[in-house]
Amino acid sequence: MNFFYRFLIFILFTLNQNIILYAAIPNTAEPTSFVGTTLYTQFSYPITENSAFSLLGEGSPRNFRLNGTLGWHFQDEHFGKISAEFLKQNINYTFYSGNTRQWVQQGAVGAYYQYHWSQSLYSPKIILQGGYSHAPNKGLSTVTGYFFDKAGLLNFFSNERRIAGSDAAYVSPGVSVESWPGARIGADLNYDHVHYDTRYKQSNKSIGIGGTAHYDQKIGKNLRFNLAAGIREPFNAYEGGISYSPENLPFWTFGINAIYIDGKDRLPNTYNAGFTVRYVSSKDSSPSKDSKFSIQKNQAGELMEWVSHPAIYVPQVLAIPDQRIHIMTIIPTPVPTPTPPPPTPPCVPPVATGSITDETIFAPDTVLIPTAGVFNTTEGVTFSISTTDPGNNTVTIDSSSGVVTIEAPGNEVSAEFTVTVTATNSCGSASVSFQVFVPTPS
Repeated sequence: MNFFYRFLIFILFTLNQNIILYAAIPNTAEPTSFVGTTLYTQFSYPITENSAFSLLGEGSPRNFRLNGTLGWHFQDEHFGKISAEFLKQNINYTFYSGNTRQWVQQGAVGAYYQYHWSQSLYSPKIILQGGYSHAPNKGLSTVTGYFFDKAGLLNFFSNERRIAGSDAAYVSPGVSVESWPGARIGADLNYDHVHYDTRYKQSNKSIGIGGTAHYDQKIGKNLRFNLAAGIREPFNAYEGGISYSPENLPFWTFGINAIYIDGKDRLPNTYNAGFTVRYVSSKDSSPSKDSKFSIQKNQAGELMEWVSHPAIYVPQVLAIPDQRIHIMTIIPTPVPTPTPPPPTPPCVPPVATGSITDETIFAPDTVLIPTAGVFNTTEGVTFSISTTDPGNNTVTIDSSSGVVTIEAPGNEVSAEFTVTVTATNSCGSASVSFQVFVPTPS
């Protein structure tokens, strides 16, 4: 019956193409999305003696970014830059009914200020940066289906799905020092305020303070590697890279890099890796008549290096899954248990509780003698007889009623014999005897 019930439900609902049977409901998998392999290309070029711009492009089958940066050298130790970017990624989102890869996008703007004591011990840099990003919402179709739970019950579900975009802002002061030649170590304080535009979830904010540590090491004239780790309120980010600048290509840098994002508050995890091609010009510019401040050759190189790092670079689209689930459990009506038959009464063996009166029969004659009444029960009883009659008379008994029939023909010889009646059932038997006298006819 249980098999038939499941088979019938399966046939009915597989005929409807809008309803799907899911094997693992609820879906609890939280996959990490790979959005690479990405090619990073960058072009940086001076505008005037104290300003420059940079364009950054990223491309892969699941990741696209375009970032533009404009930077200035205000005074001998003051630098500033602004950036705007567009990011589009294909990320795997987890819903109750299953995982789905979706394209999401985000725009961001940011500003960055740096003060550099280049002539001081450890060459410290004080920075202050901030930015704003916006990711639009994305609607998804409602998924309906059914599944059998661990108890074997049929459950119908409706999973309303959407991707909640965000409005996010952050402020980050920081400091870095040249700890030894070619090495720079820094730390930033991060304050993030992310508001997710959720419809179904009440918890829609990720606000708090975190920190980021970074290390940059130059090895010789041509090789450099960098590491960074950030523990922030909306996510943790871990990044590393290595780059090489060929001597015969003075403006070019080639490298590889990787980044891992550990999302929080339902933000998916992602990672990316790829190759970097950068062109950073350090072409000397003649002083402009309109220039208020002169720029030294080393400061020109620092400006170009400064502008090649965007004022804002959000590593991932800040968008989270948003859903509502309706579940209806079908509890089958139980089949009523048939009423058990009444218990079998205890078996009572027959017992002789009386006696049968002796009979005198004057031939010719037939006599009927009831015998059942001398026993305590007739339930399931079968009656039988035995007799010592020499054969002149006919003695029979009705096996169900216990009535003895004696037929005495007219004989010239008298007869006297014994008749024994036996009552038998499944529990036992009992017997009663009586005498029969047939005198000689006169």
